[in-house]
Amino acid sequence: MKSIVCHRNHPEWGFGLVRQKDEDPFGEVVYQVAFDHENRLQPCIEKDLITCPDESEIVIESQIASIDVLKRKLLAGLIIGENIRTGAFMRSALKPLPHQVYFLDRILSGGRLGHLAGDDVGLGKTIEAGLLINHFYKERQPCKILILCPAGLVLQWQDEMLEHFNLRFAIAGQGKDFDAKSEPGWEGRKLVIGSIDTLKQDDLFSVIRNAGPFDLIICDEAHRLSARRDFLSGELRTTASYRFIRKLQENHAVQFVNNGDGSPRSPQILLLSATPHQGDDLRFALLLGLIRPDLFSSTDKDTLLKALTRENLTACLTKTAKSRAIDWEGNPIFKGHTTHTRSASRTVEEEAVEKALSQYLRKSMEARHGASRSLSLVIELVMHTFHKIAASSWAALETALSMRLSSLRGETKKPRSQSSMTDSIQSEEGLQKATNTEAFYEGEDEDLESLIDQIQCLKEDSKLDLFLGIVGEIEAAEQNAKILIFTQYYATQELLVRQLAKLFPDQETVTVNGSMGVNERQEARRRFEQKARFLVSTEAGGEGVNFQKACHYMVNYDLPWNPMRLQQRIGRLDRYGQKHEVKVYNLMVQGSWDDRITVRIIERLKVIQNTMAEASDHPEDYWDMILGEVGDAIDPIESFTAHLNSGVEMTDQEIDEELKKARAAIQSGIARHLHDTGFSDLSTLPVPSLEAEHYLKAFKALLSAHDIPLRAARSSENEWLNGVFQFDPPPAFRETKLSATKSRYIVFDKDRYNEVRDQVIGRARGQEIKPQLVGFGEAFNDWLFESAFSAKADQRLFSLQASEWKEGSGWLKIAALRWRGERRQLRTPDTLVVIWIGEDGSSRELTTNEVMQIVDHSAQGEAPKSEPPSDDVGKTIVQSRLRDLVELNPESRLLAGWSWLATSWVESQKS
Repeated sequence: MKSIVCHRNHPEWGFGLVRQKDEDPFGEVVYQVAFDHENRLQPCIEKDLITCPDESEIVIESQIASIDVLKRKLLAGLIIGENIRTGAFMRSALKPLPHQVYFLDRILSGGRLGHLAGDDVGLGKTIEAGLLINHFYKERQPCKILILCPAGLVLQWQDEMLEHFNLRFAIAGQGKDFDAKSEPGWEGRKLVIGSIDTLKQDDLFSVIRNAGPFDLIICDEAHRLSARRDFLSGELRTTASYRFIRKLQENHAVQFVNNGDGSPRSPQILLLSATPHQGDDLRFALLLGLIRPDLFSSTDKDTLLKALTRENLTACLTKTAKSRAIDWEGNPIFKGHTTHTRSASRTVEEEAVEKALSQYLRKSMEARHGASRSLSLVIELVMHTFHKIAASSWAALETALSMRLSSLRGETKKPRSQSSMTDSIQSEEGLQKATNTEAFYEGEDEDLESLIDQIQCLKEDSKLDLFLGIVGEIEAAEQNAKILIFTQYYATQELLVRQLAKLFPDQETVTVNGSMGVNERQEARRRFEQKARFLVSTEAGGEGVNFQKACHYMVNYDLPWNPMRLQQRIGRLDRYGQKHEVKVYNLMVQGSWDDRITVRIIERLKVIQNTMAEASDHPEDYWDMILGEVGDAIDPIESFTAHLNSGVEMTDQEIDEELKKARAAIQSGIARHLHDTGFSDLSTLPVPSLEAEHYLKAFKALLSAHDIPLRAARSSENEWLNGVFQFDPPPAFRETKLSATKSRYIVFDKDRYNEVRDQVIGRARGQEIKPQLVGFGEAFNDWLFESAFSAKADQRLFSLQASEWKEGSGWLKIAALRWRGERRQLRTPDTLVVIWIGEDGSSRELTTNEVMQIVDHSAQGEAPKSEPPSDDVGKTIVQSRLRDLVELNPESRLLAGWSWLATSWVESQKS
């Protein structure tokens, strides 16, 4: 039997090379054949094999194959190779940005799990996680993946994984999905999302451990995992969430990356946080210990801090700054934001209330001197909380003071519990202490009652008037513009909703806060994007919820003490996908101590940023870290106490001093290394070379091989839908639930798909028919591309005439490379290498554009008059290319291989 064969019943295996001839136990001859698209030798009996003529025989007999077959192979191979290289044609509705491709390539090519994705706010860390999840799920089957996130983000994660990656995650602990406490509920679950606050409960741990080991665990908002400084004592304590992840790691409930000797090195955990380093090196080191215990395992503080080296950070962290984020043309992707600070001047009546409040605060603070240290600290915290609430709204202050008065009087019915008063952790602690039934001084209850009466008699709220004026300004500048409003207190939120309803009775206002369930928050977000004019959100309610597609105005009615939290709020709008410059309005009240510090820190940082050139060409890259350092350095309660006792205020010079210290800490500490781990240069990436139009061309050509026409589609109103196409798949690929229609409606361009994805084309069996994004990972698409490489004995030699080919006449030799090993999902070449061999014997590899030029500008040629070059010509080029590919994936070396797929004579001809 000749050495080149194809299988009679399995043409999808491609052409085969007979490696050896054996005899089975029954005396029958068995051939061991290496087929193009199989990873291992296949035993075949002679009657199942078809011998293929060699190229010299084909030339003599003039039995060249149709050029359409060659074009289909080339188009299919180019599209498959591009998809493997860049993921451009996966059935995913998004186009990854350069820094996101860099992140994925860095982890996969460098073996860098566990890892921390620390890109700045707005750069799409969820998308980066989704790319990694998609890789694991599509290429490492069987595969179990667990996403852990705050409860308010559970549905958002579920929606984004389905919308962007067509991955359906079940939610643990949610009725419609499954009971997280039930071991049978976890059985068979491959993709699960859960609230970390739910799953970290001690009684659930054994269930989750038994459901594993998970191949990948994603932890969102990872800065919450590490540790917290106790507000009163300053002691660093690990959180329950941190201890939960540590237990998963230590009990091997997650798969590990192994060392060279097979021993476990690091858990396959991905942490996500835009602010992983918040001015506390020790907290940061503890966080990194969750993903790289081999590097950060010591319990000794000094040893742990010494491990924060450039080399270790490079191994486990990727952090790209906003200033480096560009598109594939090299253009910046952020529009930026401008900030306007407005100050409210109190009326005479309000100043009288402020004076009465200050007297109450001073009396309470003076009572500290005779109190125990613990009670003294409680008084400081409660008074600071009341002072901050007063800067929010009189309604919120009245609620808080009434709660305090009810506690002193022992009333069981309180106007509002502290847990439903605020989303602010600091205020939550202060309000908790305010429920202490012990009076801070004699007559406190009478002073509280008088103060509450004064608040209730106020006829004006100057801060509210300022807010309504700003809304009017926005309305005058851009009619019906949507506005996102942040506050920290529920009473203030309710006040704003009422006032907006009065001012704009025909326009809807929706709210988001921490007391709402995930379904309610998702519905509020959708209503804001689609219909509502205003969204009033508390701090916790708006965390992780992005509105860049709907809105570019933000009003911070209340300012958080930590200025870094303010930056995170702005990131809800100033992120990729925002088409406008974001306009931010910060409201403050004259005499509000910590609010004024917050704004002044940010304003002073802008003043001194020109002196930070030695830290970075883009000093704004370090804002979050500097603000974190300063936020930790300035104690709001201590500063408030000094101000109340002696009238001392922090000067600009003192703030500048803290900013300089923070800058020095970055320049001399580990923070200066963080951005060295991020994306910086397009030249380091696999830049896409093919577009949706090439995918469409390949798809159409492959359909034609099965006599399936691809047609332009019409809407239910019989109007042409630009970019939407229709075809009738073979019966085996028809969706039974839509059996009333034979057609599929598909889109190739992802931007166009996002525009028409909700367009109803028709109905079948009561279900809406909408356009679907075509892509790899879908059964028909994969079969279509596989079928282009089915082997037929007479389809190895071709001849064409190229009208726009300047290289003269010569030969193409096309090699099919197989290098992905067990990760191969298709029986096709993983990559095509096309070698041009001129008549003078020179040879080189053609670029993608050159191959496309031949596909676009060639016609059927006559049989060549001379024999093709030997198989040794171009072999070195193919082997070198395969070697480069295997170096990126060394685990596939033993299964890598290549073969000559086809040869074609090219005759250059002028058009």
